[in-house]
Amino acid sequence: MTFGSIKEEMRRERLREEAVKEGIPRLRGIDDEKAYLSWLGGFFDGEGCVTILRGKKTTGYPYYHTLKVEIGGNFKEILEEIEKRFGGTLSQKSDSSKFAWRLQLSAKKALHFLEIIQPYVRLKHEEVETGIEFQRHKITVWPDSYGEIERQESLLFRIQFLNKVRNTGDRVN
Repeated sequence: MTFGSIKEEMRRERLREEAVKEGIPRLRGIDDEKAYLSWLGGFFDGEGCVTILRGKKTTGYPYYHTLKVEIGGNFKEILEEIEKRFGGTLSQKSDSSKFAWRLQLSAKKALHFLEIIQPYVRLKHEEVETGIEFQRHKITVWPDSYGEIERQESLLFRIQFLNKVRNTGDRVN
């Protein structure tokens, strides 16, 4: 193990301990925090999505990027419990024949959520890791340089590719 990987593991453990101290909302029947986080990782695998959005700017560089995490579902109570712990915006959306709920987290809130669930996500681990890489780097560098814009664009395309592959059922190796 390298010093960096030990430091990263210590940071992740601190995040998990903070989550326990802050009292992650519990679902009925799940009393153990680790079991809850395992459930949450699986729930995100099935109902969640990581995206990087591009927006237009009026001055300076032509666009900017934002990390977004979205979790959808028909059970408002479950999404409310997640919202209590991680923040975000819960809204109702209507499709052609049904109503569904959507929880959206952006930027630092999305990063915090992804860092906590990262060890428990199995199917969307590449998307989660890409989102974490994007937001961590965005926080530490000057965002309006062409090199940084190019890096953000490459991560945006990676997320789009992973989501497209995941939605079509193909595998990424």
